[in-house]
Amino acid sequence: MTVGEITDRLDVGQSTVSHHLSILAEVRFLLVERIGTASLWRVNERCLDCFPDATGLVLGKVPANFLKALEGR
Repeated sequence: MTVGEITDRLDVGQSTVSHHLSILAEVRFLLVERIGTASLWRVNERCLDCFPDATGLVLGKVPANFLKALEGR
């Protein structure tokens, strides 16, 4: 998505969205692809494997890959 597409869907200003996208890109949670003057943002799918699902957390079942990710900090 472009910044414009994101701001169209949220009640947040363009500069705020751009700022947050930049921070998330710094930690590689988001990836950016520049095409001409446009920047297309997407979630780094490798990061999603580290997120436990909410149900599992509530039930006290934390996936092993999440624990491994925490150990690597």
